[in-house]
Amino acid sequence: MLDPPRSVRTIPLRVLAELLAITFATEIGVMFLLPAILTKRLSAWTEASIDAFLLVLILSPILWWLTVRPLHREHEVSRLSDLVAEQSRILESFFKHAQTCLVFLDRSFNFIRVNEAYAKACRRDVSEFAGRNHFELYPSDELKAEFERVVQTREPFHVLGRPFIFPDHSEWGVTYWDLTLVPIQDDRGEVEFLVFSLNDVTERKRSEEALRESQAQLQLISDNVLDLVAETSLDGTYVYVSPSYETVLGYPPQRLMGTSAFAFVHPEDLERVQAAFAEAIQQGAGRVEFRYRHADGRYVWVDTLGKVFIDEAGAPGGAVLSTRDITEQKRAEDTLTLERAALRESEARYRSLFENLLNGIAYCRMLFEDDRPVDFVYLEVNRTFGELTELKNVVGRKVTEVIPGIRQSHPEVFEIYGRVALTGRPERFEVYLKPLERWLAISVSSPRKEYFVAVFDNITERRVAEESLRLQSAALHAAADAIMITDRAGVIEWVNPAFTQLTGYTAEEALGKPPRDLVKSGKHAPAFFKEFWETILARQTWRGEIINRRKDGSLYTERQTVTPILDASGAITHFVAIKNDITERLQLEAQYRQAQKMESVGHLASGIAHDFNNLLTVINGMSQLVLTEVSKVDAVYADVQEILHAGERAATLTRQLLAFSREQILEPRVMNFNTVVARMESLLRRLLGEDIDLVVVPTPGLGNVKADPGQIEQVITNLAVNARDAMPQGGRLTIETQNVTIDKDVARQLGVTMPSGSYVLLAVSDSGGGMDEATRARIFEPFFTTKGPGKGTGLGLSTVYGIVKQSHGFIWVYSEVGQGTSFKIYLPQVTEAAGSDRPRPTVVSSSGTETILLAEDNAGLRKLATRVLEPAGYTVLGAATGEEALRLLERHEEPVHLLLSDVVMPGMSGRHLAEHLAQTRPGMKVLYMSGYTSDTIVRHGVLEAHVPFINKPFTAAALLQKVREVLDS
Repeated sequence: MLDPPRSVRTIPLRVLAELLAITFATEIGVMFLLPAILTKRLSAWTEASIDAFLLVLILSPILWWLTVRPLHREHEVSRLSDLVAEQSRILESFFKHAQTCLVFLDRSFNFIRVNEAYAKACRRDVSEFAGRNHFELYPSDELKAEFERVVQTREPFHVLGRPFIFPDHSEWGVTYWDLTLVPIQDDRGEVEFLVFSLNDVTERKRSEEALRESQAQLQLISDNVLDLVAETSLDGTYVYVSPSYETVLGYPPQRLMGTSAFAFVHPEDLERVQAAFAEAIQQGAGRVEFRYRHADGRYVWVDTLGKVFIDEAGAPGGAVLSTRDITEQKRAEDTLTLERAALRESEARYRSLFENLLNGIAYCRMLFEDDRPVDFVYLEVNRTFGELTELKNVVGRKVTEVIPGIRQSHPEVFEIYGRVALTGRPERFEVYLKPLERWLAISVSSPRKEYFVAVFDNITERRVAEESLRLQSAALHAAADAIMITDRAGVIEWVNPAFTQLTGYTAEEALGKPPRDLVKSGKHAPAFFKEFWETILARQTWRGEIINRRKDGSLYTERQTVTPILDASGAITHFVAIKNDITERLQLEAQYRQAQKMESVGHLASGIAHDFNNLLTVINGMSQLVLTEVSKVDAVYADVQEILHAGERAATLTRQLLAFSREQILEPRVMNFNTVVARMESLLRRLLGEDIDLVVVPTPGLGNVKADPGQIEQVITNLAVNARDAMPQGGRLTIETQNVTIDKDVARQLGVTMPSGSYVLLAVSDSGGGMDEATRARIFEPFFTTKGPGKGTGLGLSTVYGIVKQSHGFIWVYSEVGQGTSFKIYLPQVTEAAGSDRPRPTVVSSSGTETILLAEDNAGLRKLATRVLEPAGYTVLGAATGEEALRLLERHEEPVHLLLSDVVMPGMSGRHLAEHLAQTRPGMKVLYMSGYTSDTIVRHGVLEAHVPFINKPFTAAALLQKVREVLDS
């Protein structure tokens, strides 16, 4: 242990005596006062007295030191020194081992010395405190201020039960301490050091708090309990009464305190009550029922339980009474006899009701095996039971005997009956009993364990009707047609899901409203609806087509049937409307009619083009031959050249007709609209002129399509020219590209039928005068034009239409008068990468020495082809039909290197001719020619990737090049 400073080591006997007094005072508090505190709450005066007592004990050694003067003589010094040393050893041992926490502090509150008890309370070693400041370890501004006050005033400080939380052990929570701080002064009266003593009273404080809470809870219970609670002395005088006395009996607690409880007892019951009270005093408890006078003068019956409590001396100290108002119970007992008589009468009425009730009733006992219901016995049934079930003589018999096989066919019924018989909880269910062939609604309850009562009714007719209604309702809900039911005024009362799909309005939005508030389009005159209402109000069914408007504003056409619903008297109660959306069908019909018209025109154009191609081939070919044989200075040369130019213009016209009829030869390749538009931009600007602003809006990352680049260029050119003519005063032409996804809804909005999927959009829009609906419906017809005479052939848009359709695309036009026109072309998007836009021309020799079999039914074409091929060195064998060609080869034994044949000929086609020759002359090559186009040739099976083909009309150079190309392949 560290030695204390000199001032402490030389502490005189007075200081040691003071420490002894402090310690003894603390021990006295622990031994005598703490039990008193724990057993009973001290008054403020008592606590103050204890504080004064402890203060006197603490200060007495100090006063003794200040008042007593050394009166001993020098010869007694030695004896006193020995005595002091002895006492110091005693006190040192006491300081070290005392239960009270003792601390020496200097005037700056640094630790000088602590005892074992203090170190243990702080969970530290004694050696850890020396030299450290108290408030460094345990900061507290409030306590530090008290310590500083002690140093300044030299007056001791004492407090009881001060709360404290150890900063280094917060998990201990709040602890409570009795604290004493005594200043020790030197000879000059200055504070030399301080003695700090502490005593842990946490358990005491917690006990006090628990006691207070317990007393408060008991008081709260007593004050709020519904029963009457009172405490009396041994002679029956009220010491305490609960507030419920005023609530139940009308007496405020103050009115009863100090009065005798016997004063309120009915005189006829007084002797009995006093005897019961005396017996309770002797036995410790007692109970009695008697009449107690209410504050309003009447008497009420009460049931009182009294218990005697024992005082500190072990003798009876009084009684606690618990009283309950049983007036209503007494009245009930008084009426019990009357009720029993009424019960017997009720039983008779019940028996009559049981026998005559319209419901079947069966009282049964459930039979169990290992807690599993296996059977039940009919104990009693009423007359209706037999009428509803047609079962007879069932009482005393098991149900498995009455209805064989029912346990196997309806185990769920046994489960329900068994569950109710065991738990007592009633249940209700409906079941179809197959053996009885009827539906029963059963309510089952249990009057006691293992027994049950089943009350049932035959609901077969109701269930059949419900099932029919359910099927009808399911059919109405599942119907593809929209169904609407209104009242007589036309207010909607019910709609099916198809109504929502058709109109966009949910059932909640539609109910309670007339249809005109939801779907009226404004497309029909008042006379239309007048005729409609006159028909249905005359009890007749109205059928017709009507244009309505969806919730999103789009129009649709529906075929509607409205039927009046009549009641038994023939009055109209409701209307049922069945609606079928025919918008798409009408669109398809219109498209089909348009397609038929276009197809018919296309077939006509195709046939004309075929004949024209044959004629133009001869005209243009012969003109070219004449030009090669006539001098340019000859007047005939110019005339023939004019014939050739006219023939070429006619050939262009036939190509446009073939484009419209989708029968031209295409060379589709993977391409990108952005590339085509960019390549044509400068050409289009020159074509449009300076007064039209060209705006190109390409979409980055545009998908590819598969089409003929040259034909797409023709489409853009035709649309641009058409737009230019629609803007004679100038304007703006916008070309846009975009990736789009088409679904059924989008296709419906566009008014076209097209597969869902990914498309690439090419839009050409102008700011011209626009078109009305009648004009827009005919713009793709051949030779239809709104331009003046001599300003157009009427084939530009027809060519566009044919190219788009032949490229498996779709075209949609939107136009309003004065608002311009927009052409939108949709081609299917492909995943292949785009290649070069145009193939490089191949230059081949036009001369040869081979033999060619020419099969062509047109004599002029045979003559022309011969005139072209023979001067080039070829030997030509001409035949007008396939059969003639076969006979010709039978006589010709020389090799024939090439068959040049028309595809379509009278009798044997070019394909069949080639197949015959393949058997006899397998080495012969084939080149087909035709004035028909791709669709026709595909039907004849010759337009394949590996089959050579030349389209009529052709030039001499083109024929020579193609023949050489096939022979050299």
